[in-house]
Amino acid sequence: GNVREATLSGLSPSTLYTVQVAAVNGAGTGPYSGVSVRTGDGLSTQVISSFTTSLTISWTLERPLTATGYTISYSNTNNTDCFTDSRSGITTSGTSYQLTGLEEGTQYSITVTATLTGGRTEQDTVTATTRTAVPSAPPSSVRLSVVSSTSINVRWGPMGLQASKWKITSYYVRYGEEGGGQNHRFSSGDSSGGMDTLSRLTKQTVYTVQVAAR
Repeated sequence: GNVREATLSGLSPSTLYTVQVAAVNGAGTGPYSGVSVRTGDGLSTQVISSFTTSLTISWTLERPLTATGYTISYSNTNNTDCFTDSRSGITTSGTSYQLTGLEEGTQYSITVTATLTGGRTEQDTVTATTRTAVPSAPPSSVRLSVVSSTSINVRWGPMGLQASKWKITSYYVRYGEEGGGQNHRFSSGDSSGGMDTLSRLTKQTVYTVQVAAR
């Protein structure tokens, strides 16, 4: 008696159903109230490819002959006020579309609207994230300090405004004597920067140290 909703499954798409509900108590069943509703046409959208600045989506409709066209809209879920990173009213008669000019490493909400015969519409929404590109800038403010005659401390600063899109997971530290071979090691850190200590170095020797983000 406290339940106020029910889900009816196994129905046919694009079909008009009449649903009636009646209350029951110890004396029996009361009068029915009724409403009619049409099931959707089974629009289903999926992302079939993702690159740094583009996403390709495709969709299917259980009754494709009922569609007269499709409209696509999308927006950056992290910044819905960004005009250049959202778009609506893209029309197509096909069943796939490539969205281009997107931001790398960014999540988008994409809605496909099918216009059906008789003016009805069916919508489906998916979310997808563009791929993250290799960081295009080095860490800032690399600083060295001598710890002992055989070790050097290396510190570096944040990656800048685009660091959040690069999703920094670690750093690559390369070092070596001037004119000599290069050694390398991986160092932990995030977009805010990091530090590492190079040990077992040669005394009284000039070293060149380079840091790259990963």
